[in-house]
Amino acid sequence: MLSGLLDPELVVIDGGVSEVVDLIHDDVVRELPRWLKRVPRIEASRLGDAGVVTGAVRRALDQAHEESRATLV
Repeated sequence: MLSGLLDPELVVIDGGVSEVVDLIHDDVVRELPRWLKRVPRIEASRLGDAGVVTGAVRRALDQAHEESRATLV
């Protein structure tokens, strides 16, 4: 079970699926007890479809920042 590793209070559904979270919410909540001891809140990302791209850009910027700092030391 994932509950030994994770105990989230909130699960955010991102990307294109976030636009239909109302349709899948009940099914997700019904399945989560198989994986987690405590069922967290389920919410759609406010970023919607842009969340995936925003996360990828953030990660690329973080990596570039880390690499630039490493070359200065």
